[in-house]
Amino acid sequence: MEQLFQCPMCIFICSTPNEWLCHLRNAAHEQAFSVSCCFEDCSHNSPFATFAGLKSHVYRAHLKSDEVPQEDDSDICTRGNEDTLDYDAHTVLDESMLDADINHLLEVDSQQTKRESALFIMRLREVKRLSQSSVNDVICGCRTLFSHTMTRLHASIRQRLAETGSDADVTDIFEEIEDPFLGLDTTFLQEKYINKEFNVLEPKPKQIGRPYYINKMFGQRRRKVLQKDTMHYVSLIETLLMFLRDQLFLSKLSFEVQNTSGSYFDFSDGSFFQNHTVFKENPTNCLQIIAYYDEIELCNPLGTSVKKHKLGCIFYTLGNLHPKYRSTFKAIFLSTIVNHTIVQRHGINAVLEPFVHELNQLSTSGIEVQGQIYKGMLVAFLADNLASHAVGGFKQSMSFARRICRSCMATKEEACQIFLAENFVLRTPEQHEVMCSEVMNDSSNTQEKSKEYGINERSILNDVNGFSVIGGLCHDAMHDLLEGVLPYELRLLLQHIFDKKYFTLAQYNDRVASFDYGYTELPNKPNELSHRCFLEKLKLRYSASEMLLLARVLPFIIGDKIPDDDEHYHCFLKLLKVLQIVLSPSLKDDVISYLRVLIEEHHSMFIALYPDESFIPKLHYLIHYPKQITEQGPLIRSWTMRFYSVT
Repeated sequence: MEQLFQCPMCIFICSTPNEWLCHLRNAAHEQAFSVSCCFEDCSHNSPFATFAGLKSHVYRAHLKSDEVPQEDDSDICTRGNEDTLDYDAHTVLDESMLDADINHLLEVDSQQTKRESALFIMRLREVKRLSQSSVNDVICGCRTLFSHTMTRLHASIRQRLAETGSDADVTDIFEEIEDPFLGLDTTFLQEKYINKEFNVLEPKPKQIGRPYYINKMFGQRRRKVLQKDTMHYVSLIETLLMFLRDQLFLSKLSFEVQNTSGSYFDFSDGSFFQNHTVFKENPTNCLQIIAYYDEIELCNPLGTSVKKHKLGCIFYTLGNLHPKYRSTFKAIFLSTIVNHTIVQRHGINAVLEPFVHELNQLSTSGIEVQGQIYKGMLVAFLADNLASHAVGGFKQSMSFARRICRSCMATKEEACQIFLAENFVLRTPEQHEVMCSEVMNDSSNTQEKSKEYGINERSILNDVNGFSVIGGLCHDAMHDLLEGVLPYELRLLLQHIFDKKYFTLAQYNDRVASFDYGYTELPNKPNELSHRCFLEKLKLRYSASEMLLLARVLPFIIGDKIPDDDEHYHCFLKLLKVLQIVLSPSLKDDVISYLRVLIEEHHSMFIALYPDESFIPKLHYLIHYPKQITEQGPLIRSWTMRFYSVT
């Protein structure tokens, strides 16, 4: 008996491999494409993730040269779809076996239909962000449409059979076709099926602090009610176990470290990773954890419920993934979600505690997957400046604190006079521990010590094996440059241009609006500016992506109207050179040295040209970029742009 070729995703059956391949071509672009070789004697056990790989294997390993089709692919596909289940044309089958196979395939098809329906529900909820009530309304509408369609189809078939003189009854066939949303009628049934079928790892509530009583009104009477503060936590270990068991995900991880002395491409090229004890002990199976913290305002920031529903979230990804995979939403995992009021009440250390505990467990014991022990390390903790200072235990009011920097001991007065990091007293992990001890233990001088050192408390992140908030809390190029220094200096430059009457604000807006940015950049096209921005010295209302686009093309928009000897314009061009180097995907030592010189020259020019303007802390943070590149790799790998889009 000849072998039958069955599609693993539907009930399709054929007798030739060419027809089978032609059918699978229709699913070649599916993200979940995973098909094993269909030949019974094949020694290739692992599934193929691409259609091209499967086709190449079948032609190379199983088909003879005279069996490889010579006609056009479209002709093959046309033939492959004709008479697919006409088995008599190809082979003689036992009827009882055929009936059993078809019944089994129909059962599989019913299960596959339910699975596809569940995926449809998940896409509505998670991708399209519909509320649960809206999802249920969509399901109700789909079921009604499906019922009406089947009724009309049944009536049409009966009418056509009657016209041909056939008395066949097809009612039983239509009764066997199940509602695609059967078993997914309610929210409870949906959650039950999704959790079982897709192995969902649900967040678990964790209590923070001790329970306490609050006064609550019940009608006219006031009663004390026991209150518990909780956050929701998704286990780091369980998440990694689930993904490391997936062969497709595991194949995208890289544990090889290139010997690129003097060149920097990723976190693994920095001195922090190279000198970490976990990496030295486990160079072949070392997971690089990159964490991110941010706060999300769910309500209107100008409304009455501001901060009431504000959430604090911790995400993470793996540095072992190539940047093109690391930047996808699927590679960013949620760890913790908590109400912001709970963070204020109990402190960020209480929120970070379970995450830190599992990080230490990962670095010491590791996790075992298919006989391999994987250990991990926290290579960087990313956030905006305010969140970084909060997580690290530093002063959060950078504009008013005596010590404005988490990398050095600079004061606000020193920051606008010294533009090389080496000329400051740099913070070190050992020195930081001593300072934290003095702040926490010296009760008589706590306030004075806290102000002098710029430290509020000791961060629990210092308990992570091999990690310290000194150097581990990366400076973020997106917040420092695209949302800080660039719009700040651009406003000053435009004000200078308008004062010199090179052109007017209206002319500037016309040029920005009419410039050809290209089709792919249309969503990031900058908006018009108002006179109010300059009269009241407000921050320019550009998003980070808009500012990045505008910075790249601004010389082409306004350069022809500005004299060649204008120092303000040359100062801004130096800043654009800094931006270009900072966002480079790969850097070498000589370029890093040039970056250090560029930043120093820019800051010196800025102070000379704008003596009456504030030297904002984000300008100072730029001087630490060269050192951070040597420790953590290119800054574009540690910026928060992609994480920011998740929140």
